[in-house]
This record gives sequence, C-alpha cells and structure tokens, in this order.
Amino acid sequence: ISSVNSMIADIMEVGSKTNLTQEPTYIETLIYQSLIDSMRYEDPLTIEIGYKLEHTSRANVDALKISRVLTNLIANALQAMKYKGKLWFHTTDENSEYIKVTFGNSNSFIPEGTRIHLFDAFFTKGKKNGTGLGLAIAKKIVEAHGGSIA
Repeated sequence: ISSVNSMIADIMEVGSKTNLTQEPTYIETLIYQSLIDSMRYEDPLTIEIGYKLEHTSRANVDALKISRVLTNLIANALQAMKYKGKLWFHTTDENSEYIKVTFGNSNSFIPEGTRIHLFDAFFTKGKKNGTGLGLAIAKKIVEAHGGSIA
C-alpha cells in the first residue's frame, strides 16, 4: 500500500503545478543531507565522495523540493554504480541569480539514446521497480526554480 501511495503521489506531482516556498539556503547543506538520506539504508557501500564547491552565495530555493531532486539523483547514481565508485559535486556561481550544480559518478555509463529520455515522465531503463517519474519530477522542480537540468 505504501508503494502504491508513493506512486500515486509521484503521478500527482508530475501532473500538478509546483508551488515553491523559497528561502536563502546553503546548497552544501542540501547536498550533505541528501547524501545521508540516499546512503542511510544501503550496505555495503564503497563510495568516495568529492567536492569542489566554488559558489559564493546561498541559493534562494525551496529546500525540501531541491533536497528531493538531489536525493533522487544520488540514489539513481548509486544504483547505477552498484554502490561502488566515486560521486562528485561541483558548484559555481552561474550569474548573480543562479548556482550551477554539476554532479557526476563513476562506474556507470548512459548511452546517448537513453540519455535524451532520462527526464521524460514514465521513462525507465534497467531499474527494478522504477516508475520513470523520479527524474521527471526532478526536472519539473528545477524548472519551477527557473533552472534547467540535463
């Protein structure tokens, strides 16, 4: 029942307007908390985490929604890596209004034909019990903040 409720909530999220409650937020705090949330129940993990945080300001974001984006991206990366390898984060000030967050991982490869559909609703590939909604929701949240994700 919990799984079905979660899927229904995701479907409703994709199809509804995204309301934001934005406030100045430290992006490094969101990354850190998302790492904890994504790795909390996974054992064993052989993950190296790298950071290059060069932004100079706080992000004016809906912290809960951006945490959801980061947690989803991290969880997907961990699964693709089979919980071994390196995750890295790089941030820079894009301009006076945006912080660019670049995120990557080792030990996985996404073919171009798959990559172009990653953020499409209901697209999933090789993920057990995947609904194809997580990255579509992530895209919707990022775009609601005026950003882009690729």
